[in-house]
Amino acid sequence: MVKIAVIDDEPKICRGITGMLEKSFEGRASVSSFKTVTELIKFARQYRIDILITDICMPDMDGLELGNYLKMFYPELRIIIISGYSNFEYAQAAITLQVCEYMLKPIDPEKLFDSVNRLVKMVEIHRFESMKEVTVSSDEKVDRNLLISALLYGNEQAISGLSKYLDLRQPYFLLICEDDENIYSSVMYGNSENLHQAVDKVSGLSGRLEGRKRFYLLTGDEAIEKVKKEILVHDICLRYALRAGISGRCYGASMLHLAYMQAISALKQEIYDETVGLWLFKGTGVWQFDGEKKALLLMNCILSKGSFSEELKSIEEEIRSARPVYPMFEKNVKTMLDSLVSLIEDHKVSSKYCMRLKEIAENIGACRSLKRLFDDIAKVLEKVLDSTKDMQSLREERHIRKALEYIQDNYCNDLTLEEVAAKADLNPAYFSSFFKKYTGSSLINYITELRIKKAKELLKEDKKISEISEMLGFNDTRYFAKIFKKYVGVTPSDYKNIAEKLYD
Repeated sequence: MVKIAVIDDEPKICRGITGMLEKSFEGRASVSSFKTVTELIKFARQYRIDILITDICMPDMDGLELGNYLKMFYPELRIIIISGYSNFEYAQAAITLQVCEYMLKPIDPEKLFDSVNRLVKMVEIHRFESMKEVTVSSDEKVDRNLLISALLYGNEQAISGLSKYLDLRQPYFLLICEDDENIYSSVMYGNSENLHQAVDKVSGLSGRLEGRKRFYLLTGDEAIEKVKKEILVHDICLRYALRAGISGRCYGASMLHLAYMQAISALKQEIYDETVGLWLFKGTGVWQFDGEKKALLLMNCILSKGSFSEELKSIEEEIRSARPVYPMFEKNVKTMLDSLVSLIEDHKVSSKYCMRLKEIAENIGACRSLKRLFDDIAKVLEKVLDSTKDMQSLREERHIRKALEYIQDNYCNDLTLEEVAAKADLNPAYFSSFFKKYTGSSLINYITELRIKKAKELLKEDKKISEISEMLGFNDTRYFAKIFKKYVGVTPSDYKNIAEKLYD
């Protein structure tokens, strides 16, 4: 899938372009948007970008500088510059950078679609052409289209057509290697050649696949042992930042696609080891992992415990220990992330966190480190946790406000915990602890303090103590006097005498 990056310091424009491209190129391209150059560069260091759509004027680095920087890593990068200025110097610099399109704001959606569509086709054609190189040790010509169709898609006609070129009655293994994307392409080519020289002696068929991948068809058990020895003894993977995966033993052209899937799955084992190296395919059987339940567990921890770190770490360790084959890993983790998105949406948490989780799920295929993947998930869930805490505080404030207003209007009556809790729309047990946490006092003490405060005011108005006691819901004058002294330090009579002397 073609990767498109969009950056503009005007959020409205950025959202508009991203939304239009996502809808127009669904299934052909993935579109990622960025607010800052720093975010985009960080992304580009992890994932390849095929097309860059950038504003020319941005705070930390202009679009031309950004394009120059990214082209050091991705020489084939296609760039569209959008600008509010028809400045000749900008246009001239864009030509020097070999920018594919220089568009002025306001953007014409049809023109943008036509330009991006043209570039997407160019990327797709380039990828197709990059897979042309196929060699056979016996100097026979192999139909490249048939081979790629059989390997990548298991096409039955292609498999049938290959039978006249290839004799695969002996057991064979498929080796797929990939260069490290973070090293310059000139170095990569040399790395591939080192591996090619090591494997070419025993490889009957080799060729280049999409991107930086290359395949080698190794025939016979003896060949696979020789290749493993060459790679491991000379530390080719470690010395040249290469990653390689080898399929299980296969027979016949009908198993070419299975061999490809197994080799890719073996290559993806790097996500557990987080290093370069050589991996052999090993089936792990059925992996019992319920992504929906894991998501529910994490969300419950966020809402009830206010913490999720232990549970998320436990999930990561469970996956690392099981080392499931990659398709199974990708499917189940995506299920967990998709379920998390649904749960977060249900709780009305900011949509930007859902978008970030969707982006992580979409890019699992490019992930090369389980720790980094779970670190990214943890960062999003921390934001979700903070947001839910803020929302919880607001909800609690609404509940307590209802309770306090009701108490203020009815504290002279014989209020019960159940009655006040019902007015706050909470169950009595939770309301009791929640009320004390918020006010620092139990419900009974809070109501009594309100009554005593009102009693002090009434005692200054020359009202009888028995009358005040009844007005405030004490009913028993002696009990009222006892409680008053407990809270004020003197009896109601003494307080009344003191007040009269002070105000006479």
